[in-house]
Amino acid sequence: MVLTLVISNIWHALAQAPPDFTLYDQDSIAWNLYSELEKGNTVLLDFFFASCVPCQTYTPEIEAIFQDYGSGAGDLVVLGISDRDNNSALAVFDSAYGVTYPTGGTEGNGNTITNLYMLWFPFFSWPNYAVVCTDTSIFWGVTPSIGMAEIRNKIDTCDIVTWIEEDLGGKLALRIYPNPGEGFVHLDLSRSYHETVLVSLYNIHGALLKKSKANNGRMRWDVRDLQSGYYLIEVANGAGIIRRDKIMLIH
Repeated sequence: MVLTLVISNIWHALAQAPPDFTLYDQDSIAWNLYSELEKGNTVLLDFFFASCVPCQTYTPEIEAIFQDYGSGAGDLVVLGISDRDNNSALAVFDSAYGVTYPTGGTEGNGNTITNLYMLWFPFFSWPNYAVVCTDTSIFWGVTPSIGMAEIRNKIDTCDIVTWIEEDLGGKLALRIYPNPGEGFVHLDLSRSYHETVLVSLYNIHGALLKKSKANNGRMRWDVRDLQSGYYLIEVANGAGIIRRDKIMLIH
């Protein structure tokens, strides 16, 4: 029973793929989440702001992680995201707390990114930390501590987790990215799944908008003709519906 509960909680933490975004740091360098994941990098997200006292306390611990995992030369990318600080305020903060990883604020899309993530994940306090693995699985709201043991554990987990298959209740693992989507949406079924399935897209009123067959577990949809909003993706085989997932489109 204990083992089952642990596995269930881990899957719950990883099931929601994160929205894609591009953060511009103080040097105007663009950091795109999905581009970094495609390079094979794990990404640590640090949602903070300069006057936040707990942020000030834990920032040196995040910097220590950044240095321990290669200072950007390894396979870990750390991104500091502020929803209220401009570049001048961030420069003062970085200098005071020894930050050498990229940080971006209101001049670098930080407020837009934070607002987007607040639509998808719970923000209970600042700082808020998340670890994103290369397969787009995410550990959200990781608890901070001196030494950052839990965050380090999640980073190390990303090193060995390349795909998580949901084998509970006969459900099928489905990855939809980017989510929110823009021009095109990609759908990947679990890598061991080779059956042809029928994938349908519905609006929030239940009207069928698109239907396609996915062979060998992969397909790409052009959604440029659809309005921004929430949609439902349904996967079915000959036995019936085997998976439903929500997606947001932004144009």
